[in-house]
Amino acid sequence: MAKNILILSASLRAGSNSEALANAFADGARAAGHTVEVISLRGKNIAFCRGCLACQTLGRCVIDDDAVAITEKMQHADVIAFATPIYYYEMSGQLKTLLDRANALFPSDYAFRDIYLLTSATENEPDTDERAIHGLEGWIACYEKCRLAGTVFAGAWRHRRPPRTRDRPRHGRGHRIKPAQEVKSMNSTLTLTQEWDKTFPQNAAVDHCKVTFFNRFGIELAADLYKPKNAAGKLAAVAVSGPFGAVKEQCSGLYAQELAARGFLTVAFDPSYTGESGGAPRCVASPDINTEDFSAAVDFLSVRDDVDPERIGILGICGWGGMALNAAAIDTRIKATVTSTMYDMTRVTANGYFDADDNPDARYALRQALNAQRTADYKAGTYQRAGGVVDPLPDDAPFFVKDYHDYYKTPRGYHPRSLNSTDGWNVTSPLSLLNAKLLAYAGEIRSAVLVIHGDKAHSCYFSRDAFTRLQGDNKELLLIPGAVHTDLYDRMDIIPFDRIEVFYHQHLK
Repeated sequence: MAKNILILSASLRAGSNSEALANAFADGARAAGHTVEVISLRGKNIAFCRGCLACQTLGRCVIDDDAVAITEKMQHADVIAFATPIYYYEMSGQLKTLLDRANALFPSDYAFRDIYLLTSATENEPDTDERAIHGLEGWIACYEKCRLAGTVFAGAWRHRRPPRTRDRPRHGRGHRIKPAQEVKSMNSTLTLTQEWDKTFPQNAAVDHCKVTFFNRFGIELAADLYKPKNAAGKLAAVAVSGPFGAVKEQCSGLYAQELAARGFLTVAFDPSYTGESGGAPRCVASPDINTEDFSAAVDFLSVRDDVDPERIGILGICGWGGMALNAAAIDTRIKATVTSTMYDMTRVTANGYFDADDNPDARYALRQALNAQRTADYKAGTYQRAGGVVDPLPDDAPFFVKDYHDYYKTPRGYHPRSLNSTDGWNVTSPLSLLNAKLLAYAGEIRSAVLVIHGDKAHSCYFSRDAFTRLQGDNKELLLIPGAVHTDLYDRMDIIPFDRIEVFYHQHLK
């Protein structure tokens, strides 16, 4: 849903670094489809608050200057971002004065819920912006319906002029971590749920919060971060995603939470163009971008103070099992990889199930159909959706379709943001998968890999064949007797968490 975003730039110097941050934030918000207004305090007449408190009864300040109109805009904004230079380790006086003058908002029915702070300074010490943050937190504490959603700090800039606003500016410290919320990307315009909306119960022994991070293509990814309660020091970390067409509120979150309960710091993320993650158009897959999504999660984990960057692993479920192996083949920072009930999405797209359509004519017919749909989509101005898991089930549905239906279309695993639970991927989504080969270099993975599959799963051949490509004595194939494909989605009595834990402890050390 589009939001009304107000950005207040407190620098009195034209072309300043904090103004560049404000403009970059605005660019990102507009690109995401939001309504944006940027107001500079430069040249504005904003007098000091007199402390008369008349605004509490009148609903407006008695001082007739520019602060009155700005405060009114603040009242009706859904999101407010304050951009300020850091002077003497504090926010600018102009911004502090404006916040004091915003007293009239206190008794009002204000709309804003998310507050962001964008700061710049010539210094680059870790605590340069701490006092500015605490000052803004004090103001926010007076407004019970809003929260500090994120902060950005850009320190030690040496440019004569700021970078183009469409570029992400340099910053001295990558991410600011806040206790209640870790959404901290400069141009973060994602709308993230805060209630527990998972398909599995919350574990009281695990802390949870929402985080975001950018991949190398500039797409902002949304994730759930899970951390053992009262954990101390630098932890081993695991990034989790999948299945193909699922969201982090389903089984990837289940895996992540369980591994956190076993001592790991974990993130379960929505891939690009899906769930709560960014990217437009929606509902499209890419073997390149989705492989990059795993590496972006490694980026995020590698710079955290509570993560040992030499002890990071990944875990891919279903279609993201193939993406995980591809990521492990290219990203040497990944020290251990687990795949669970894996699909090779490039193989099944190009060859059909069980390689039944592995011939040039079948692929050509598929290319014709997909490209005809491209034309139709362009004419219509929208992307036709392929449909999720079929519902209701036809009587002659094969078992694996019934298996998917039992998860995605029932209370067991249904989620309203899941493509498989709803309208599915774009019809043309297979185009990028059709000419790719995810596992082409799997034999060059030097880090440890554990491949897990149910031996009764229709998809088991993907894992069996992938394992034959792997080289080295640090590779293992674990087949679960009697298990079908979705058993490894959420069956806590079937998923071999004990073995997964041992594997990560063995190779993340």
